[in-house]
Amino acid sequence: MSEKKAQATILLELIRERYRPLMGQDGTAYAVQVDGPSVALPLTGVGGLRVQMARVYTDACGGQVPGAGALSDAIAVFTGEAYACDPEPVNLRVASHGEAVVLDLGTADGRCVVATADGWSIEQRSPVLFRRTKLIAPLPTPIPGGTIDAFRALFNVADDDWPLIVGWMVGALLPDLPYPVLGLFGLRGSAKSVATRMIVNAISPSPAPTRSTPRDVKAWIIGAYAGWTSGIDNVSVISDEFSDWLCRASTGEGMIDRALYTDNDVSVISFRRPIIINGIEPVGGQGDLANRLLPIDLLPITEYKDERDVWAAYAEALPGALGALLDLLTAVLAGRDHVTTGGVARMADFARVLAALDRATGWKSLPRYLALASATEAESLSQFGEALRDFAETTPGGRWTGTPTQLWEHLTPKDAHGEPRPPKDWPNVRRMREQIKRNVPALRAFGITVDLDQRSADRNRERLIVLIDTTRTTTSESPRISSSASSATSATTSNQRKHADDTTAHIVRRPSASSARA
Repeated sequence: MSEKKAQATILLELIRERYRPLMGQDGTAYAVQVDGPSVALPLTGVGGLRVQMARVYTDACGGQVPGAGALSDAIAVFTGEAYACDPEPVNLRVASHGEAVVLDLGTADGRCVVATADGWSIEQRSPVLFRRTKLIAPLPTPIPGGTIDAFRALFNVADDDWPLIVGWMVGALLPDLPYPVLGLFGLRGSAKSVATRMIVNAISPSPAPTRSTPRDVKAWIIGAYAGWTSGIDNVSVISDEFSDWLCRASTGEGMIDRALYTDNDVSVISFRRPIIINGIEPVGGQGDLANRLLPIDLLPITEYKDERDVWAAYAEALPGALGALLDLLTAVLAGRDHVTTGGVARMADFARVLAALDRATGWKSLPRYLALASATEAESLSQFGEALRDFAETTPGGRWTGTPTQLWEHLTPKDAHGEPRPPKDWPNVRRMREQIKRNVPALRAFGITVDLDQRSADRNRERLIVLIDTTRTTTSESPRISSSASSATSATTSNQRKHADDTTAHIVRRPSASSARA
């Protein structure tokens, strides 16, 4: 038997003595130490089983270093044993265990917090499996009976909004919740980045708590998957694509990619994550994201402090604050099945968390959240959506019916010669339905409803769009489409445009969303 084979055999025996193979539900093979922490090690990579066993072999064999081929052979056999196992859940930072919530403290000894409706405790070994990545750093040991007061003093936020930040942090301790995207907005110098890092590190410390706006979806997903919370720093513009990424991370993200370039198999990544973004102004124009956004305005800083002193105060306050957050988590676990939210919030699960907190503390975080959500939705109209709203509000009788081409001609700005001059990112006729759908929630906040499912009754069966300003009509039902609808809409085009031009100057605008938010 060759030297290489002998090394591989010894390595495999050492692995089996110390680890059991595991197949995660994500299709990844892991190793779990026998009688050790409930931490699933990857088989390769920095800190993985391969590196660990190279050290173990050297210690066991009098300093002899194993060959790379022997390590590869032993790991390959162990990987095959993992693939023969039934899949098991492997969690990141937080997990469910029956009715309890388990929080991985990220320490080398595998300690965790187990929280139930009756309280929380620190356990030496987790009842569920966790995985660790380079973005998972240890949490401080929480202090029972701790207070959040010293932590509160570090944030320049209005008293009405502070319970929402606390509620978001408590929600981030719950696994598999559809998480609202926390948006921290304020003027330059309002410590947006510092606040973001503080909140991220209070829930799941990371060596990289914030990052710049991602440009590549694969890099975004891999980074978000590796950490529990992510902070996106200094957001200025949110593209439609990035808006979709944020929404999917909030309510459930997934990516399918080739496992290897040499085979036809695929790898699957699926997750939900609590995400924070910050910037100077809330970025509008993304209706789906507006439905999932929790916007918080940071107050201007009137007295600047040395950053070292701020972080020293943070480190001192964090253990007590984490204990207080866990106390609130137990209150949510005890009360969330006994509260109602009225069914009006888009993020209904998060609204239930706030309702349970309000029940336990006497706060009024849920009404504040609903008011902010309504105002944010109204503010999220894109430039095209604003044109659609203005046109609907100036239409005679509060109703308009026509073809997509007719609507595009009405909405698109014209030059001095009457020729269409669409602005940048203005949709063409084919993409207009998609843009309308993105703006429908925000339009609804202004009393504008859109029906995209009508067709003309003639033999051409043309697709029609119906706009209804419910503030000026007696019913929000779509009008019946007659057989002459197609020709009628064409005939009234010029008259409607003239009427809109004549009456725009006399329209009294409703209060803007920004004033409602203030």
